[in-house]
Amino acid sequence: MTNNYKGELEKLSKLHEAIPSEVTPELRKAVGNIQRYIKVAYAVSNNWTHHLLQHACSESGAGEQILLLGRLLRSASCAKAELLDASKQLALLYSITILVQEKQSKSETPELKNENVQNKVEKTLKMLDSNIEEIELEMTRVEKILNEEKACSAEIKKMLKCMEKKVTEIAPQGRYSDTAYEIEPAEMSLDIPGNTEEEEDSKRTEPQSDDENLAWLIEESGEGDEHTIEQNLLSIDDETETKEREMANNEVGGCGQEPMEDESLPTPNEPIQKRTEQEEDRWKMEDELEKLEHSFNYLPKRKIQEFTKNAAFSRCSFCGQQGKHFSDSCPRITRGFDRWDFIEDNGLCRHCLEDCSQKGCSNRSDSCWYCEVILKKAPILRSLVPQKYHHRALCPIPDSKPEIAARIKKMKKKLFPSRPY
Repeated sequence: MTNNYKGELEKLSKLHEAIPSEVTPELRKAVGNIQRYIKVAYAVSNNWTHHLLQHACSESGAGEQILLLGRLLRSASCAKAELLDASKQLALLYSITILVQEKQSKSETPELKNENVQNKVEKTLKMLDSNIEEIELEMTRVEKILNEEKACSAEIKKMLKCMEKKVTEIAPQGRYSDTAYEIEPAEMSLDIPGNTEEEEDSKRTEPQSDDENLAWLIEESGEGDEHTIEQNLLSIDDETETKEREMANNEVGGCGQEPMEDESLPTPNEPIQKRTEQEEDRWKMEDELEKLEHSFNYLPKRKIQEFTKNAAFSRCSFCGQQGKHFSDSCPRITRGFDRWDFIEDNGLCRHCLEDCSQKGCSNRSDSCWYCEVILKKAPILRSLVPQKYHHRALCPIPDSKPEIAARIKKMKKKLFPSRPY
């Protein structure tokens, strides 16, 4: 369906010639548009609140969060622009209606109360401005997290390459390495005894004299005796050496123990051990840093605002205003520790924030939502959870983000000193 832009513009340009009965439908149409865009604005506000809750209870990455925030920011900006245009159109139509009635000498005023509509539009626009500002701040924070994730990923890849290089350098060499089983080229040339026997046979088959035969027999018998004597001497030496080794082993370690290892085997030296301990400490610190960064994303955020939806029947315990905002959203006293001091000075209950007996308070067993998020999603930050049960408006966890951010920055400077921060 195509919009008739030209017809709409011509109709608006000739409104000064129209009669009140012709202007009234345009007024109703403008009011309908305003109502529709107000609904869109409140839907965007609810989605933004839901995004904060979901962000604190999910494991979505920075890229996914930026995508969702971009959609919310676009919807809020469009709703603001459309609502502003519709309200301006309504104001012009209202003024034209009054002028036409005065021209026709009619003292009647339009049934529509323009002031009520303007007040509602103003309240909605302020809410959209607040949401847009918060979404932009959240996008800036998430973009920073995304850049840090990319930098950490590059650092991890670099570290893995260094570890692979170190593993290659520290790998055992010599006796247990693959090079010990390589065969030298000289050893690959095997002697073929058949050739020697053939040569000897050929020598034996040659005709010899009686003196040569006698000399050959004496030589053969002499070589055999010498070979037998050499074998006997070698066996005696081996037995003696074996007995000496057994006696030495018995003197050192006692009977039944295995022989001592050869001192020539490679042993790890002291510098390598120190380096290994340093690497283990670094890995532990990196693991702690990763858990801190992961938990930092789950730190819940306290929504501070002057006007809160569905707070018509609630009274703020800190500023005393009725129907404007909940106690947790009070813009007068925002920090949890300051609120603790306030209720202690005024004798209020830390469970219901009212003047009641704490022993008989019906809310004393209610758990804090901020504490539940930390215990469930970020156990490394459990030290932030107060020991006493308390109302969520008193919880100091939403105020601890700067402290955790400074801790993360300090660890990064220690691990990666060359990187700018």
